[in-house]
Amino acid sequence: MLEDIDIYELVDLLGQASALDSPLPDKKQFLLDGFSKLIGAGAWSWTLTERSGRRRSVIESASGGNRDLLAPQPKTRTGDRSLRFCEMSDRSASSILFLRRPGLPPFSAREKMLARIVCEEISWLHEPPRALTATATEAQLSPRRRETLDLLLAGLSHQEVSERMGISPHTVHGYVKDLYRHFGQHSRAALVTRLTDTHRPG
Repeated sequence: MLEDIDIYELVDLLGQASALDSPLPDKKQFLLDGFSKLIGAGAWSWTLTERSGRRRSVIESASGGNRDLLAPQPKTRTGDRSLRFCEMSDRSASSILFLRRPGLPPFSAREKMLARIVCEEISWLHEPPRALTATATEAQLSPRRRETLDLLLAGLSHQEVSERMGISPHTVHGYVKDLYRHFGQHSRAALVTRLTDTHRPG
């Protein structure tokens, strides 16, 4: 279970990161540096890859902390001293890794819960460069995500989309997050505006 101090520290860190008048990469660096200290991680890395055919290539990456910890290590040497979270879309995959120094205790259930909140709920941590999102189109979406998008643009709520498509609200939530990331937006209103502007006659 999380304690009040956990929520306070996390909200304070997110507030500081969001208030930075800096480019998105700098905000990511600030947030992941601060969060690593919060959970006692010695190093972190973030990698964004894009799929082209059967191959994936790294298009953006960042890291912080002790670089020696980020060197490839046998799985048995990291164990519970590593936490990895991945967000996948039709075009890209974002991966965040936290590592703890050898000799220290494994990450606790509390620390894992905090990391899950940050890495799974803060969508801009996984956001691709604007050069990638600027060329994103509806045609690049999978059929199910395209259907989800059409229903959202028609004004249906997440619950109504769930019932119409015969899928769980959790799955709808995942599709919506994919759509935000695909088009580089943070909200439904921004997504609608982006697509409306795209289709508006010149």
